[in-house]
Amino acid sequence: MSNSVLSLLRAQCTLDNILKYQTIKMVVIRDRKLGALHWIFLILIIIFVVVYSIYFQEGYVKTEVPFGSARGTMQQPEVFKNLSELSYCKQTQPSSILSDGSQLNNNDCIYLLGQDIMYPPGPRGYTSGTTRLKGVTYSVPESCEKNPVLPACAALSNTTTSPQYVADIESFTLFIESSVYGEKTKLIKQSSECLGTLLDHNGKIMRTLPPNRTGDIFSIQTLLDAAGVYSLETKSKLVGQGSLRYDGALFVVLISYENDSAHSDIFRYSYSIVYIPGLDVVTFEPSSYYGPGRRVASNKHSVTFVYLITGQVGVFDFLTTLTTIINGMVLTKVSSIIIDFLLTYILPSKKIYTKSKYDQLHVESKRVRRRSQILSSPLDFSQSMSDVGLLSSPSSSISMSNITISDNIDINQDDNNSNSNSNSNNNNSN
Repeated sequence: MSNSVLSLLRAQCTLDNILKYQTIKMVVIRDRKLGALHWIFLILIIIFVVVYSIYFQEGYVKTEVPFGSARGTMQQPEVFKNLSELSYCKQTQPSSILSDGSQLNNNDCIYLLGQDIMYPPGPRGYTSGTTRLKGVTYSVPESCEKNPVLPACAALSNTTTSPQYVADIESFTLFIESSVYGEKTKLIKQSSECLGTLLDHNGKIMRTLPPNRTGDIFSIQTLLDAAGVYSLETKSKLVGQGSLRYDGALFVVLISYENDSAHSDIFRYSYSIVYIPGLDVVTFEPSSYYGPGRRVASNKHSVTFVYLITGQVGVFDFLTTLTTIINGMVLTKVSSIIIDFLLTYILPSKKIYTKSKYDQLHVESKRVRRRSQILSSPLDFSQSMSDVGLLSSPSSSISMSNITISDNIDINQDDNNSNSNSNSNNNNSN
């Protein structure tokens, strides 16, 4: 019995059975309507993949949002305006008119340098320019001059000075430079190497910045115009109902980088200024020791520009292109599914189409199948079946008509072998 089982296993575990290949049956349907619909789908898919996905959407480019940094410094104008030209200075007039028509009391104006209005100083991700400052003078014991860490050096009294405006803050200039880095694309660029533009709040170009320069220089008034805030006398949305000059204002400077898909090393960028309303932008400067018995601190309201790098850069990538093409191939399969659904469920000749497309195989009985080379006669086959336990005894008979042989077996060859074996047995008996 064990030898017969091993023989059966050897018959099944052949390379032809293990490395078998299955293919799809193709049926040609000569129907102009289905053919025309099929070609319409293919043409639309080709237009979508080639024209839209690859050309317009640049489906061959691997893109990413770059990392970056920016810094800015302020510089005073070469020539300041006279106080008589500034409507918010108390030295020339007691009050000014805000943008909504309301009246606001003026404050004294002072002239400061660029490094004086920047607080905190030094490069960082934002730049603040003071518009209004107010100092507080603290009186302390004179002994603190030698040992200022004594407990008695705590402030005993303070005197608050009147608020002061920084004169002609709109004429100050802001110097900005930035750089970007793509982690996936490995692209590195500085703003001085690229073509830049300044956009207004409607997205229109206000100024073009040519490449090969040290940095970008804008006046504060230009940046206010780009944000749609044309004057610091615009009324703020804080509870105090002051002006932007009085309360301060926050602006986000969006620096958007992108590169040319055909030439990935050619970069360009744009500035977009966004005003964030309803914020009281104020910084507190720590107290400093100003001689015997005096310490002076101040708080400063300012226009603050926060820099944010954004955009999208990319390079040609074969895998990205291949993915776009594969997506188009998936669409062709979807179109085939739609057409198959129409011809098998919707069209008038659906029964004919279904019968031609699908084959149904009926198997009557299938227990154990051995190769025809093993079977030399019906008696040998019965003996083999008895060995594996499918028949109770070798003398039991079995009819060949109850066994269904698959299409890939030559039935006529088996019949000839059986006839030749029976003839030989008859001759031996004679």
